[in-house]
Formats: sequence, structure tokens, C-alpha cells
Amino acid sequence: MPPEGAGFGQAEVALGAAIEADGARDILFEDCELSHTMTSAAWFRHGCREITMKHCHIHDLGAGGVKIGETSAPKDARGLTSHVTLDNCIIHGGGRYFPGAIGVWIGQNPDNTIRHCDIADFNYTLISIGWVWGYKPTPCARNVVENCHLHHYGWGVMSDMGAVYTLGLQPGTVIRGCHIHDAACASYGGWGLYNDEGSTGIVWEDNLVYRTQSGGYHQHYGRGNIVRNNIFAFNQEFQVRWSKPEEFLGVAFENNIVLFNEGRLFGHVDDNWFSGRAWVNRNVYWQVGGNPFDLAGKSWADWQLFGHDPESLIADPLFVAPEKGDWTLRAESPALRLGFKPFDWRKAGVTGDDAWRKLAAVEYPPVVFSAKPKPRPLRLHDDFETTPLDAKPGHGARLSNQLGPVLAVVNGGSKGERALELRDGPDVSPQFEPHFYYVPHHDAGTTRVSFDVRLESGYQLNYEWRDDAQPYRTGPQLIFESGAAKANGRKLIDLPSEGWLHVEVEARLGEPGDATWSCTLTAPGQQPQRFDALKFVDPAMAKLDWLGWSSNGKAKARAWIDEIEIENRR
Repeated sequence: MPPEGAGFGQAEVALGAAIEADGARDILFEDCELSHTMTSAAWFRHGCREITMKHCHIHDLGAGGVKIGETSAPKDARGLTSHVTLDNCIIHGGGRYFPGAIGVWIGQNPDNTIRHCDIADFNYTLISIGWVWGYKPTPCARNVVENCHLHHYGWGVMSDMGAVYTLGLQPGTVIRGCHIHDAACASYGGWGLYNDEGSTGIVWEDNLVYRTQSGGYHQHYGRGNIVRNNIFAFNQEFQVRWSKPEEFLGVAFENNIVLFNEGRLFGHVDDNWFSGRAWVNRNVYWQVGGNPFDLAGKSWADWQLFGHDPESLIADPLFVAPEKGDWTLRAESPALRLGFKPFDWRKAGVTGDDAWRKLAAVEYPPVVFSAKPKPRPLRLHDDFETTPLDAKPGHGARLSNQLGPVLAVVNGGSKGERALELRDGPDVSPQFEPHFYYVPHHDAGTTRVSFDVRLESGYQLNYEWRDDAQPYRTGPQLIFESGAAKANGRKLIDLPSEGWLHVEVEARLGEPGDATWSCTLTAPGQQPQRFDALKFVDPAMAKLDWLGWSSNGKAKARAWIDEIEIENRR
């Protein structure tokens, strides 16, 4: 291993294995032990079929456990790996040298089965299925994960993972009867069941998911997924999250039990749940102690007015002893009246004699939900002198990938040779483009921002500070339009007809209630003009998570920005 380490992409997907097979047929691995590998243990790669690994102990791995198939679909159907079965295997302790490795990885491949396996102690996802981001055609379909015990993963090392993680179109794929628990991420995305980008046609049923850091179920975006008859309990941040609705039914969430004692029931953006693209019904929701909670920011009555949960209940599901791991429902449970079908979570995991079960029953220490690392407050001076001509701004600036020549570094700076040029016009879309922004992570102290700006007649430029609330709240805001700089609905000064205007904005953060800011504007050849006690647009804004410039006009005109400085004093 080189001193700087090495990586092979998401899931360490390009890294090999101790056992590799291409074109293999009708092979049985039974009662085998695969351990102490620097790479993954086994990879059934190209054109493999009818292969079974049964009653195998796979452990102490530099990378992952078992890989099935490839990242792309073969040109010839004979090269398609399928019908690989992992049955009653123990796959423990992976990612020792390559932390992004996965317990079982399935690429663009159909008709594989993982059943009665115990998979644990990886720094990342335990089972990953599919390798297409979005809705492109793929042969991946009809994969089954059933009755598996999936637990103790993430360990606060990696982010954006699930016990079972899916990508792309997967009609007929089913994940059922699994016992999933104890996931901790480094900063975000310690999920239980995870439908990531484009996941489509997947059924999740009869699964028990608890003690995950980020949530029991997450759909990023996808189509026609069904989440039914599952138990989600005691997850920290969210119980259920939906990140990106689209123009079709994304998910049906029905006949589930959700029990929690912290965090939010539904996340992460409240409005997502009111897009009309989710079917939610016949569920039982309960916060321990009967404590009140909201449903994506709505009361129960308002939530139901949107068509959600017309037959659902807010009621104690009446488990026998969930705090002790007994998830049996008492006979009088309201979930049973709604049609919830009890399942025995104890059937998940390996089967066989006591010695084999004992080998799987490793006593792992509790996962510790990571305190999300606090980003360092941004301190910046960018005069664009080191940015190539015609390039986009760097140094942490964020902007739309689609922007072409409407935003680029050009000759003609306020002090040096270069500046950032913004070009607006009737054909520039969306309305706010061109725009760019920074993420300062300022939550206390005094923030001071300065920049130089020059505008052609007709250009409308907005400059503002925002937090990351949903919806966001705006603090200081300057509008440059119609030959004037404006704030709080009034004109501060006339814009110079030639030359650069120097702008300084300063405000205290972390103390909602003050909610005032000052602005100093200096036109060429004039004395600075200072304006104090200007009001935040929203007085509740108390931290700076978004600092940006946007163009809200439609006239064909240009603007230039230079000498951006951002600092925060505690």
C-alpha cells in the first residue's frame, strides 16, 4: 500500500478478489473458510451462472466479501453473470485496508439470491445491488435478499450507505425478512434500507430496522418502489426520508410500524411529501411516551387533508419489550387491526447447528452515532488572478454545471488583470442564472464580506445571505437594479456610470433577535457611505450557510465581480 493509500472507486468496485471466475458454471463452494485477504474474497465476474456459496465463513478482509457481476452490461447475453446464490454464509469484518468495500456487491446482473446470511462489521454498505445511476436500461432485475441478519456497519468511518443499497431499474427485486440494526456514518447517510438514484420496481417487506443514525428507510429518487409491512424503530435523525420527488409515483409506504424516541418522523424537505408523488397509508406511528410530533411539518389533521394516511393511526403498536429486543406484537395491537402481518425477525441470519450460529453471534461493541464534524468557517480572498481565462470560479464557489459562457473569468479586474463576468439575457434560463455562491459555515461571531462590482445598464443583480433552513431564511440582501443599490425596499446610493463600486457588508450571527446589518458603499472618487441598522429580510436567520449572487433580470447585459473577501471573527 502506498503511503497515501489507494482507492478503486465507489465500493472499491475495480479492486480484484482472492478467487476470481469468468465463464464459470455449476460450481458449489460449501463449508469453506475465506479469510485474511488483502482484496475481496470472491468475484464471480463475467459470464458466470449457477454458482452457490453455502455455509461458508468469510472474514477478516482487506476489502469486500463477494462480488457478483460487472459494472456494465455485456454485449453478448452469454457474458451476463446470473443465478449466483449465497446461502447461510457468515461474512464478517471487511474493509480493513479498503474501507469503501462492501459485504456483497451485485452489479448490472439479474436473478441472484442472498439468503440466511449474517453480514456485519464493514465500514460501508453491507449489500449493494445495481450499478446504473438514473433510468438507463440495465439487465439488473429479480435479485432477492431474504432472511439476512445485517448489522454493525459504517462505524462512523464512511458516509452515504445502507444495509441494503440499490441503484437503477430493478423490476422484481425483493428485500424481505431481514433483521437490520446498528449503523453509524461519518457525517451523513447511515441508512437501513436505501433506494438511491433511479431505484425502480423494488419491494421491501417484512424487515425490522432499528438503531440507524440517519433513518430506517431513504428514497433518494426512484419510481414505483413499495415499502410495506416493515418495522422501523429508534432511528436517530429521521425514521423515513424522501429526497427528490419526480413526475410520477415514487414510493408506496403502507402497512408499516414506525416507533421512535428522537428525530423526525418524515424528512428531509417537508414539501417533498406534498408533491402528490407518494402513497402513504395504513401505517401506525408512535413516539415513545406519547410525545407530540409533526408529520413533515403538518399536524395529523392537515397531513390527512393532503390525502396521506387516511386509514392510519397514531397509536402505541404494543410490542412486548422492544427495549429488550422483543418485537412480538401483543394480541391487542392496533397494527394487527390495520392488517399488519407479524413476522419472526429471529428467523433472519444463519441456520444450522449451535456451533455455526454461535460463530455468527459475535458480540460487537455498540456503534456510536458520530457527532457530525463541524466544518471550518470559510475564510476567503479571491481576486481571480490565478483562475484561467474563460474558466469558472474556484476556491469553493458553487454554480450550475449547465452554465456555459454566461459566467466565466475574463480580463479587466478592479485592481488586477482579471474579474468574474456574468452575462444575462432573455435566453438565459432559469430566471436566477447566472448565479454562484459559497457555503461559509458561519454560525457565530461577526462576518464581514466585501467585493467590487460593476454593472451595465439593465443588469439586475441580487446579493444575499441565507441559512440552510427549509425553506431557507434570508438575512442581509442587496439589490442592484435601475441604476441604484437598494436594501430594505429603499435606495441607498446611485450606481456609478463608470468604474467599480466597492461593497462591504457586516453582521453578527448566532443571535436571532438582533437581525441587523451594516453596509458601506464606496463609488469611484467618492467618500465611503455607511448604512447601519439595516434589517434582515427574515429576523430568524442566525447563521450563514449560503452567500451568493444571482441575476434576476432578463435584459441583455453584463456585470463583473472582483476582489471577494469573506471573514468571520469570533
